[in-house]
Amino acid sequence: AVCTGSRVRPRILVDEPIVKELIAINPTTLSFLQQCLSSVIEKGSGRHLNTLNGFTIRGKSGTAQVRSQGKHLPAKKDLCHGYFTAHFHYKHHKPLTLVILLEHAGSSKYAIHLARQFLKQYALYKDKDSK
Repeated sequence: AVCTGSRVRPRILVDEPIVKELIAINPTTLSFLQQCLSSVIEKGSGRHLNTLNGFTIRGKSGTAQVRSQGKHLPAKKDLCHGYFTAHFHYKHHKPLTLVILLEHAGSSKYAIHLARQFLKQYALYKDKDSK
């Protein structure tokens, strides 16, 4: 919603209409939030995605804590979940949203790495499809 300025009603079937509703947010605030999401890719944790040609990407990375951490090294089951979400355009194609959530990854860096692999393959697929 922040990337497009509108909320889309969830649907299950492809044949259902796409229903959008503008979000009630100050345009200055919306612009600021969009710039923050772009900064994640330009100079933040998602900066490795900035080198992908043909893409415009806004993203957010993060972790979700499983339980409080003690002074000792946590077991795998106690590691934080890592996530990365992206709203992206590739060349002239329709924009898409990508969400990656990795349980017990410890950080978001693995989700971002997986996003990079996905986006590279997506570009190859779209370029091959265009020929």
